[in-house]
Amino acid sequence: MDFNACRANPDAGVREGKIVSRYDFCRYQTIYSIAVSASGQTLGTISFLQTEVTTGSNGTREVLSSVEITDIRYSGVYTAASQIQTYRAAGTGTNDPECAVSGGTNPYTATAAQLQGNGFLGMNITSPPTVGDGDDKIKVCNIQWFYKIFFPAGTYPTQWLSGGFSTVRFDSASYLPSKQGVVFSELTPTMTMSMSDTRVKGVAQHINQAFTDPGSTLPVKSDNSPKVIPGNARQGSTLSRLYSGANPLAAQAYADNRSAVSRACAPLPHAPLEECDEFPFASTWEGAGVGNGNFSVKYVSATENSNAGYDLANFYSSQRILHNDKFKVLITP
Repeated sequence: MDFNACRANPDAGVREGKIVSRYDFCRYQTIYSIAVSASGQTLGTISFLQTEVTTGSNGTREVLSSVEITDIRYSGVYTAASQIQTYRAAGTGTNDPECAVSGGTNPYTATAAQLQGNGFLGMNITSPPTVGDGDDKIKVCNIQWFYKIFFPAGTYPTQWLSGGFSTVRFDSASYLPSKQGVVFSELTPTMTMSMSDTRVKGVAQHINQAFTDPGSTLPVKSDNSPKVIPGNARQGSTLSRLYSGANPLAAQAYADNRSAVSRACAPLPHAPLEECDEFPFASTWEGAGVGNGNFSVKYVSATENSNAGYDLANFYSSQRILHNDKFKVLITP
């Protein structure tokens, strides 16, 4: 995402900014200061538009955060010679070594005249691959830009003005094809499948049936109560990834899912070259092994079932869906 695309996004023009995807964040806002005398008289004003674009990674524990300063306006004691100082910070506290900032002088100072038309600034934030919580070495870092304004140069500085912060998650998940990455994990990703996609249409149709008419799916719940099958993005419902290699509890839950699916599929008639598809996926905590009956099985084309499994694995990889991460499923026509 570039600065122009960011400014074209109406949702990004707030202090909180906008998480556009698991790898893209943008924000634009006006930073301003008013100089006031001891008697309360306004001595001058200065303002500028800050546009921030931050990009994660699927392959490294490195983030690039860039800022463009434009539309600098000043009056009174603030002039073209007034200095704007930027300070780049990242971490969960002061000087957090696990969220290291690099890239140029920090803080950086330039005059309003120097920044006008050339106000591009950037920073890299890295986190060592061996630090963080748990086996996945998860480290959460806040990224923030600060500004201080002087007039005319080196005198009467403002307090640090904050441009708001964004939060990224670093990981070193060994079970993903790319062993390191950084995402905006506050965004719950959505896996989209189309019922008109010949590669996976049987599976997509099965999931759609589970979402829209769960009472018609098999097996019937033992207590005959209504099925409530989770994961439907249209209802804001989520699934949670289950990585069987995470720990013994996860391994048992995955085995239970597979076993429950096998029992449910066994009595169902099917044609040659068909496989039994299940939803929710066996690789989720909400799978058939939970024992609440809120799942569905159906025989579909073996090729389409295999393709859907490939797409799910690719979704986990491309979106860096870690063990216990939530995600949604969207079925389209």
